[in-house]
Amino acid sequence: MCTSLTFRNEDFYCARNMDIEYSFGEKIIITPRKYVLNFKKEKTLTEHYAMIGIGAEQSAYPLYAEAINEKGLYAAALKFKAFYPDISKAKFQIAPYELIPWILAKCKSVNEARALLQSSDIINIPFNSEIGVSPLHYHIADRENSITVERGEDGLKIYKNDIGILTNDPPFDIHMKNLKDQNLNIPYILGTKNKSLPGDFSSESRFLKLAYLKNNTVTENGEASVKQTLFRLMAQCSVPKGSVITNDNKYHYTTYTVVINVTKGIYYYNTYENIEIKEIGFLKENLDSEKLIMKEI
Repeated sequence: MCTSLTFRNEDFYCARNMDIEYSFGEKIIITPRKYVLNFKKEKTLTEHYAMIGIGAEQSAYPLYAEAINEKGLYAAALKFKAFYPDISKAKFQIAPYELIPWILAKCKSVNEARALLQSSDIINIPFNSEIGVSPLHYHIADRENSITVERGEDGLKIYKNDIGILTNDPPFDIHMKNLKDQNLNIPYILGTKNKSLPGDFSSESRFLKLAYLKNNTVTENGEASVKQTLFRLMAQCSVPKGSVITNDNKYHYTTYTVVINVTKGIYYYNTYENIEIKEIGFLKENLDSEKLIMKEI
């Protein structure tokens, strides 16, 4: 379970909750322009756009959960019942874990990402024998556009995502069908019998709740106000430890939340253990380095 959100006023922002039942060694990872990126089926990139995100580093590879690049493009991976073929006739063939660095390394906009994806496919390749294939779909956005990318049994689909929100299953078109039944333009009025917002932690409920709140939340201009507003919005979909339990009896909860000023390259985050908001100024780092830059969260 995860939640992704985009927001725009003077600057372009993205936010994400990571909901999971274990630590995956997550760190802030900065991939500089000259860090060599290898792909299982595609050509190695020796120069590319720089990017920052939270993920795990395995064998010197950045396994991003979400990230932005220096050109203002955002990409996030969220759990989804995907179908990946073993082979494909597409021009470019990308493993699920490669898609975020592949797109952010090569594209500076959603339009460029869409064009690249139309010639690509996501195929069934694990990172290694110990790390299996993760079933995912993706939220890709810039200041002007937002899309959802899903790989189902009938191929790779790219949905226009004007609401700027993504959660998990079901497929994005079903989320949008559910959304059509809601009136997002009327705030709750105290003392009336307005239909209440969904309150459970299902993907469908989080999608509807965040869409309503995004549409009805007043935000003042200024970095501090927007940052606090977005953390408050994401808190409405945050999962406390113990409230959701997996089939193997593990606690599934929101391990971290990020709010990103994509325009200015500022990465804000907090964790379940420490709600203090920390920040990293991405564009102030050495983006011409040949080594990954990693910071503990």
